[in-house]
Amino acid sequence: MLNVMRENLRHLKWVLWIVAISMVLYLGAYFSCERRAAGGLDADWVARVDGNPIPRDRFLQLARRLDSQYRQLLGDQYERFRPQLQLGQQTIATLVDQMLMRVEAERLGLAVTPQELSRKIVEDPYLQGPDGKFIGKERYTQFIERNYRGGVAAFERDLRDGILVDKWKDLVAGAVEIDEEELRSRYWEENDTVEVDYAVVPAASQNVETNVDEATLRAWFEAHREDYRRPEGRRVKFFVLERQRWLAETTVSDDEIRTYYEDHPSEFARPEQRRARHILLRVAPDAPPETKDAARRRAQALLDQLRRGEAQFEATAREVSEDRASADRGGDLGFFGRGEMLPEFEAAVFETAVGEYAPLTETVHGFHIIQVLDSRPAGLVPLEEARDTIRRRLLDQRLEERVRGQAEALAAQIATPEDLERIAAREGLRVQQRVVRRGESLGDLGSSPAFMDAVFATEPGAVTGPVGVQQGLAIAAVIEAVPPDLPALEEVRSRVATDVLNERARQAAVEAARRALARHREFARAAEALEATVRGSGPLRRTSVLPGTGGWSEALRGALFGPEAAEGALGVAPVPSGAVLYRITKRNRPDEAAFAAARDEFAKRLRDERREALLQSLLGELRQRYTVEINQPLVAQYDR
Repeated sequence: MLNVMRENLRHLKWVLWIVAISMVLYLGAYFSCERRAAGGLDADWVARVDGNPIPRDRFLQLARRLDSQYRQLLGDQYERFRPQLQLGQQTIATLVDQMLMRVEAERLGLAVTPQELSRKIVEDPYLQGPDGKFIGKERYTQFIERNYRGGVAAFERDLRDGILVDKWKDLVAGAVEIDEEELRSRYWEENDTVEVDYAVVPAASQNVETNVDEATLRAWFEAHREDYRRPEGRRVKFFVLERQRWLAETTVSDDEIRTYYEDHPSEFARPEQRRARHILLRVAPDAPPETKDAARRRAQALLDQLRRGEAQFEATAREVSEDRASADRGGDLGFFGRGEMLPEFEAAVFETAVGEYAPLTETVHGFHIIQVLDSRPAGLVPLEEARDTIRRRLLDQRLEERVRGQAEALAAQIATPEDLERIAAREGLRVQQRVVRRGESLGDLGSSPAFMDAVFATEPGAVTGPVGVQQGLAIAAVIEAVPPDLPALEEVRSRVATDVLNERARQAAVEAARRALARHREFARAAEALEATVRGSGPLRRTSVLPGTGGWSEALRGALFGPEAAEGALGVAPVPSGAVLYRITKRNRPDEAAFAAARDEFAKRLRDERREALLQSLLGELRQRYTVEINQPLVAQYDR
């Protein structure tokens, strides 16, 4: 849900880091089973699972939805970070996993009866009238034809597939249970919390001796040799056919853009959309009734003032709204379609006339004051609005076709490392040589799980086919397998020196914080003397991370959660980014009564987590068992 993303994802660089890392790890495993197949941007399928096609339209629909969500979330920074999001890979991974589960369910003989499908339809909350009953076949048909691409046939097909997948999930993971000992252990781990005021003293701000003599360097290396152990690798030679090579001579005319637009109307179909703005007064779902009532009264009073014209919406949103992502824009959420917001929020917006205020709306986030600003009927995106997207798409297609055609022609002439050197010299291509290892950066090749997988799947002395990398397509010859090893100091000298200096600066930060605390004996004054910003942690669990610290250290975890931790305790502990000066303001230890009250709900949550982990493991096996073909050119256009 888009508003959930907007309200919860506050720290952009961490959002992008998490997305990038998780997608690289996931897709590295995922695309290791990829079988490349003929396809291209004009094919009507984006992937096939044992011959079962995933339609191009379904891929484009989901990819555009992701694109819209990230665009509204990231605002002006979207274009800068778009390549890191790997929208095409995210989309195809989701769709292929769905198809894998459906195909496996059918193999096991699972099926959906007409009665099960009918029951799912009549119980759909979006298809209930004011009386809580199904709206009837005629209104159902009208509603679906108006709001679901492909109409009733597509809706019921997708609904049937969803029921089938749910049946498979229940079959393979429905019996997951959590034993009492683990349940109790996890509950105590998650509910043993502490709250602190803290101030970070950055290592980077310390003045330390930057000269690292040879004796210090060698002593550190010998004491931390295992930290520098390298995994198995492959020594490769490769060259890259870069798209840029043909960019200057590749053009797209206005007539070609118009023709593409007219020939692909489904790509530019847009569902009904609304533009709204809101003010959020945040209330936790489990807040006491009196807290909720107070927030409701305050929100209703603000709504009444706005309706009477006694306050300006934008100014009020900037001052009051606790959705800071939209508050800075006067509460404006932009245009969105159905399915992008929480159900209660969406219903309020789409049932309110343009220019009007919706009734006060409650969601899991609290109370929303909503004004509907504009509406956009279902239809085609105007050509002028789509022009740049089409131009980029056609340009990418032509560059991809030229690069792939040339790469495949060259690959047909290369069977050995010697061939690779000879062909590269003939074509004026630069051959590079390096050792690549899983988990290590590929440098200028960018994030390419496919390249890494292809290299590790190729025997020494053989050559990979063309593999996508950041600049284009690479062809690599595997020279030899490189076993795991502990490098010599000379090979990692600069890294060791950096680690020594980092530790030196971290210890300096710890000493500075300890001196300040010893001198002033009071948290606030010590933090002020250090010119460090004081922050409140809120409830911390053992797995939580204090922003700005770079992560936990055993010293900090022991100080905050050990048996001696108590309210009022002061201290200093090293952390990856330097040192943290802390004061414990609250210590909450769980007890038997609390466990008993929360047991059933907590057990359900842990079962769901365990079930999801099992399903992901089974999906990994299915990716290896079934033949998965990816129309890579179509997927790749959303990753650039």
